[in-house]
Amino acid sequence: MDREEIRTLRILEEIEQDDTISQRTLSHKINISVGLVNRFVKRLVEKGYFKATTIPSHRIKYILTPKGMTEKTRLTYEYLRYSVKFYKELKESLQEALSEIRMNGVDTILLYGSGEIAELAILFSNVNEIEISGIIDDEGGGSCLEINISDLSNINNFRFDAILILHTQDIKEKIHKLTELGIDKKRIYTLKGK
Repeated sequence: MDREEIRTLRILEEIEQDDTISQRTLSHKINISVGLVNRFVKRLVEKGYFKATTIPSHRIKYILTPKGMTEKTRLTYEYLRYSVKFYKELKESLQEALSEIRMNGVDTILLYGSGEIAELAILFSNVNEIEISGIIDDEGGGSCLEINISDLSNINNFRFDAILILHTQDIKEKIHKLTELGIDKKRIYTLKGK
């Protein structure tokens, strides 16, 4: 499933929930520019997925058409299928990385990345008898399964044998950031296949 299909699904979902939603609000909810939302909306109206009518106070009301409902259902199914496949591949990649870490005699790791991937890594680390000393990310803040997420600049505040990068994009950049902070490349692990 590509980015355009995901954005189309999000717009159809948001319009179904609020048929008078503004393009500015859509922009914030989907995290894309107002101009891009405008192009998407125009294209979706041209495809017949919904109709747009003007209502008082210079607002637009969107009416989802049967064709739009059919497309939303198709995209939802594709998204679920994509998500299950992604989760399965991620789970295998995490298991493989943690097994390799354990086979190399590493007992304590620092996670570099947050979100659902970090949650899975914490759960799988227990199975592999690996201790998580903490979680860092480019910007700290928040927590993951009751472990605070620290800013990357605080890396020296942790005791660890290795670091597992949980990011799935810009891996070389992440490795470079760690080596600039004095971390030996031999102590850096990444998700397999990423």
